[in-house]
Amino acid sequence: MIIAKLKHLLCADLYKKIRQLTATAEHQQLRADRLAAELEQHQSDTRKLKSSLMEQQEQQAILARFAASLDGYHRSFSTLQSFLAQERHGLEQLGYYLHGLDDRLTDMGIRDSLIKSALLAEIELANIEEFQLMVMVQRMVLGHIEADERQVVSVEECGIGRWYYSSLFQRYFGATREFQALETPHQQVHEFALQALQAFRNNDPRVVRACLLSMENANQTMCQLIERMTNNLLSTSAAPSANTQVA
Repeated sequence: MIIAKLKHLLCADLYKKIRQLTATAEHQQLRADRLAAELEQHQSDTRKLKSSLMEQQEQQAILARFAASLDGYHRSFSTLQSFLAQERHGLEQLGYYLHGLDDRLTDMGIRDSLIKSALLAEIELANIEEFQLMVMVQRMVLGHIEADERQVVSVEECGIGRWYYSSLFQRYFGATREFQALETPHQQVHEFALQALQAFRNNDPRVVRACLLSMENANQTMCQLIERMTNNLLSTSAAPSANTQVA
């Protein structure tokens, strides 16, 4: 009887230990599964981080190339600034000269040609100034030069504004569709330039990128209108004509 009881106790104790070991093994397995899942998640996060770092490096490389291009543009425009001032002065003098020779030039048949040349030269110089404004804003948000909203001149003071709001251009182009449609995208270029600088000061790169893209799109629309306007000028007489009136 005693031996039987001992065997029973030993079996019960052994069974209990086996159950404990089984429970421990199951617990360890669950823990191992959790660790494996965490490791897999960590590896996934690591891959995502590496991918993100590679994208950032690519973006930095693109920005570096873009910045180098902007620096090149800036140097070129710096050289052009004195040239623009000289050309503008020359155009003003040409305007006075044409006014004084108006009757004789009309008789000689070359008045229209000279007026066309003067108008086109003024437009092209203004286009360069407007592009310079955009490059300046892009360099500001890249941190190459100090961001200063005061450097963004008004729509009346910039190169395009000076001819757009002048009585001479109003006389020759004021009734055309292209001229009338030009004011809105021109204003948008300046508005988005200011908004990009404000977003840069607020440390909001997403808004900066959106404003720069909108600024470029507005400038593209403006350039297309100017191109059609100048093509119409080249195909007609320089004097205001019924052919250029809005239907």
